[in-house]
Amino acid sequence: MLNSTHTLRSSESISSYATTGTASDVTFRAVEEKAQERKRSLAVVDKLLQWMREANVTDTPTPLAANIESAIDLVVDSRDRVSVPTSVALTDDDGVAFEWNLGDEIISIEILASGIAEKTRFRGGRVIEEAVYVRNPQTRRLELRGASDA
Repeated sequence: MLNSTHTLRSSESISSYATTGTASDVTFRAVEEKAQERKRSLAVVDKLLQWMREANVTDTPTPLAANIESAIDLVVDSRDRVSVPTSVALTDDDGVAFEWNLGDEIISIEILASGIAEKTRFRGGRVIEEAVYVRNPQTRRLELRGASDA
């Protein structure tokens, strides 16, 4: 049978705690980290909802409101797989931009139009990846656009 320390070392997200605490302490800290990440994710959604209320001051739907809705879908769909963005901002062309600063890499995702997002990954100031995602109307999830869709 594997001991707790051996089992915990195999998990990257809590490996730093494996050598310093008991198994119950490690479990508590891992759950606490996840709860804090969830709180930050909800704060992003709250900010997006605030912007949506401000965009919907008239009875006519705006492109900005539709883009914010797509941005909320992105945050909710990815919150269990991706860290909370470092920054979130509205763009001059009614889009929503997310940025993740990951040390030597920066990832940017911009909601360009309702249901369309562009992802750019930078390393050392150079673009190393670009991708376009399109919202699936059935699942409401952003899916990578295939080469045949371009």
